[in-house]
Amino acid sequence: MKLQHGILFDMDGTLIESEDIWQRTEIEVARELGVHWTLEDSLQFVGSSMMLWANEMISRGAKLAPDELGALVSRRVAEEVAADIPWLPGAQQLLSDIAAAGIPAAIVTNAAPWNVQPVLDAAPKGALQFAVSAYELENAKPHPEPYLVGAQRLGIEAAGSIAMEDSLTGAASVTAAGIPLWFVETHSPAPETAERSFADLSAVSVDDLLSRLGRIS
Repeated sequence: MKLQHGILFDMDGTLIESEDIWQRTEIEVARELGVHWTLEDSLQFVGSSMMLWANEMISRGAKLAPDELGALVSRRVAEEVAADIPWLPGAQQLLSDIAAAGIPAAIVTNAAPWNVQPVLDAAPKGALQFAVSAYELENAKPHPEPYLVGAQRLGIEAAGSIAMEDSLTGAASVTAAGIPLWFVETHSPAPETAERSFADLSAVSVDDLLSRLGRIS
């Protein structure tokens, strides 16, 4: 039986502060491969798939295949994140409260499965049922497929649920999927499509979620 409501979380920049790790690693790998790459370049790819980044690297002279480049960066990031999960303020508490309230929730991300697994393992028990990785899909964000698949796998109605995002790429995916957007302004101001916005998840309570989801009066 399909439930009416649930929560879909982006990961990097929403639940964990990993964007700086990605950016630093991209610059390091580019330097090792003899490609000029700056922080400003990396900022253009926040929320995008690794394949977009890899193809840009190849256009600048990198001599590896796109999947090899993507794996080189993403596995280094995974090792660093797994060693010490960089939770953003409020994330663990909100996940714990969601689990206690019995609200279905999952992660939807452009990151690889090996980047997501340490976060799933470290999350409060019962908070996150699974993760949808764009690596497993035909289309990454900003296409709606990742969020549509997330809602389908979670067994929830997209239009009556909530998606938490921090990037404009992710926000476009959420909106195209027809899911209300709550935006975490970790790195970017909220787009006009956001229903709510806040600095971090410490500004969100489980009662806020339940009220919006129509499960309390």
